[in-house]
Amino acid sequence: MSTVKCSEWWVTGGERRGTTGKGRFLFYLYLPVILLVVLLSGFHIRAQEVTAVDTFSVEIWPDYDQPSVLVLLTGELSSDTPLPATITVPLPPEAQLNAVARISPDGFMADDIDFTQTSAAVTLTTPDPSFRVEYYYPYEADGQQRSFTFAWTADFAINQMSLSIQQPLSAGTLTTNPAATAITTSQLDGLSYHVLPIEPVPAGQSYTAAVSYHMTSSLLTVTQLQNQAGGQAAVPPPINPIAAPNWAASWGLYLAAAGTALIGIAMFWQVYNNRRKPGRSARPGPATKVRFCHNCGQRSQKGDQFCRQCGTALK
Repeated sequence: MSTVKCSEWWVTGGERRGTTGKGRFLFYLYLPVILLVVLLSGFHIRAQEVTAVDTFSVEIWPDYDQPSVLVLLTGELSSDTPLPATITVPLPPEAQLNAVARISPDGFMADDIDFTQTSAAVTLTTPDPSFRVEYYYPYEADGQQRSFTFAWTADFAINQMSLSIQQPLSAGTLTTNPAATAITTSQLDGLSYHVLPIEPVPAGQSYTAAVSYHMTSSLLTVTQLQNQAGGQAAVPPPINPIAAPNWAASWGLYLAAAGTALIGIAMFWQVYNNRRKPGRSARPGPATKVRFCHNCGQRSQKGDQFCRQCGTALK
């Protein structure tokens, strides 16, 4: 007789067992829980660490809205990068994180992504191919002279890295090393930008850019732009986060909550049914053997050696 076993079901010689109401209920109850675990596991596995970035833009704005260096990092992942993706962006010593955001396909920035910060880096997970990291860090000041160095070493490779330095409105001169290939004037804010050569940066390779400039006054760029615009800011702030929901993270939380509820219901059902099971009755012992007289057929009693009817010796 062959036996085939499949989950909670057994079929023996064409006879199905385990198909009680309780068995079917638990089977259908646990099935979505199993599917939920597989789904969440797959979601977690897909958030892999990024090893390469297609384009990486570094914008440096010294003395913009604070007497320090504001750095804007904008990365674009390659089209074949699985999403969501996790990437670790290095930070310089004494960096003050200003913003961590994703950039949606229509160009809006939203600061609703998960990230963790250490003294040397920030690790973020983005559901979109573009992301932004902003931070401030101090420069060296000697009277009205300012200088700083942008130093970069990352665990991921960059196919094309571009770097530009915004010249403060109060700066008379600004020099860079390596030398800028162009100095452009933005039509949006009227400021000058020193553009360095675009080049690839392999993973683990250091990249540095030294900047020095002389301030003619202590006024920040934003203050002067506001004065020129009659008290109104001529340019928007560096980032304007939009309260857009992170649907991937939200659905993950909803599914996790649903899975927890289903598991709780299953555990309650098992405990409830175990408490309702009746106690097992004592197993009956072997039946007493009954003898009859082979001569007259009279039923004998326990311990009789002779028939009570005819006196024949019982066998």
